[in-house]
Amino acid sequence: ADHKDEGTTGIVDGVEYYKVGEGQCGLLIIPDIWGWNGGRTRAIADELAKNGGLSVWVPKVCEAYQGGTDGDGLPPDFDLGTRKEEIVPHYFQNQWSPEQVLPQVKKVIQAMKDAGVRKYGLIGFCWGGWIGFHLSKEVPGNELVCGISPHPSVHLEGVLGADPSAVANACQCPWALFPCGVPGGEGADPAIYDKDGDLYKNLERKFPGRNLTKRYEAMKHGFVPRGDLKESGVQEAVVECIQDISEFLQRNSLWRGELEMKVSTKKPPGFYAKAAVAFLGGLEAREAAEGREAQAAKAPVESLKISGLGDAINNAVAAATRAEAEGVGVITKIETSYPEMPSGRGCAQIIISMKRKV
Repeated sequence: ADHKDEGTTGIVDGVEYYKVGEGQCGLLIIPDIWGWNGGRTRAIADELAKNGGLSVWVPKVCEAYQGGTDGDGLPPDFDLGTRKEEIVPHYFQNQWSPEQVLPQVKKVIQAMKDAGVRKYGLIGFCWGGWIGFHLSKEVPGNELVCGISPHPSVHLEGVLGADPSAVANACQCPWALFPCGVPGGEGADPAIYDKDGDLYKNLERKFPGRNLTKRYEAMKHGFVPRGDLKESGVQEAVVECIQDISEFLQRNSLWRGELEMKVSTKKPPGFYAKAAVAFLGGLEAREAAEGREAQAAKAPVESLKISGLGDAINNAVAAATRAEAEGVGVITKIETSYPEMPSGRGCAQIIISMKRKV
C-alpha cells in the first residue's frame, strides 16, 4: 500500500501494460488472478528492473470480474476460499484460459521487441505460471530463455481435461518452480512440481540440470505477491524467493545488475560459504551419475553483495571470508546499519561487497 510505482502504463493494440526499466534483456511478469496491479506485483517489477538492469513488463490480460483490481482480474477483497465457485471452473475454461489470454500477451511481447528487448525471461505467479507454460510451448528458447513460477498453478490444466505434467514436454526453455505448503496438506501445491514429480521430471528430461525446484513448505499459496508481511516468516520468505528468482535470471544470462545473496540462520555457515564461492568462481557442467543430479555450467558473477540481519551476520562474514580465502573474490566494501523491521524494531545488518578475482 505504501509503494509508489516507478514505471509507466501504456497500451498496444488494445492491451494495457505496466513497464519499468530499459535494456535488451527483458522480463515478462504474468500476474495472478488479481491482475496487473494486485498485491506487490508492481513493487516486485520495480525492484527487479532496478537491481537487475532489466526491461520489465506486466500485461493487463485477466478479464475483470466485478470490476477487478484496477480493471484486471479479481477485486482486491475477493475471498477465493469462500467464493471459489463463482469463477471455477468456467472462467479458467473461457475468459482466463491460455487460448483466450495468449493472443493478448503476444501483443505486449511485440511491444517489448519494438522497445529493443532481444531476449527475456518470464515470471508467472500462480495462474500466470499456467499461462507462461503455454507461452513457452510457442516461443523459441533463444527468445524466451527461462520461466519462473512462484506457487505455480499449472495444475489448472485439469479444468481443460488435460494432463498438467504433459505441458512441460512441449516447453522450449528451463523453469524454476517454487511451490508452497506440504504436499497433500490443505491448500498446498501438488507434488508434481517437486524433484520426483511428473511435471518437474518432464522438464528435466528436456533440460537436464537447468531447472530448479524449491518448496516453501511453511508458506501459503500466493505468498510472494500477496502474503501478509506481518505474519511470522512471510517477509523473510518473500526476500528469499526474490533472491532465488534473481539467481535463476543470472544463471540464464539475463541479470545485468549486482547480485545480492541474503543469508539467514536457516542453513549452516558452510552452505552460504559454498554458495559465495560458486557465484564468484562459477561452476563446471556435470552429468548425472551415481545418484547425483546433472548440473549445468554456471558462469561466475563479476560482483556480489552478501548481506545478513541479526544473528545471520556471522554467516555473511563467514561466506565472504571463505570466498576471499579460496581466491575467487575480493572484499571491496563493508557497510553496517540498523534498519527498522516491519515490527517497528531495529535490527543490526551487514552488507559486504565483493568483486570477482580474475
